[in-house]
Amino acid sequence: MSGALPRYFRPEWVVVFDEDLGLNVEACAYLAGLHAAGRAFNTVKTYAGRIAL
Repeated sequence: MSGALPRYFRPEWVVVFDEDLGLNVEACAYLAGLHAAGRAFNTVKTYAGRIAL
């Protein structure tokens, strides 16, 4: 194994918008679309952080 996590251990990125941990549906859908389009793991991670801001 090359040190990379197997695909099933990688987290899915979500954007939370309030103290009750409600998800921002549009942001989460966008991130899921990036993932489905085959974008790199670090690309989706970076976009998640920027969307959250």
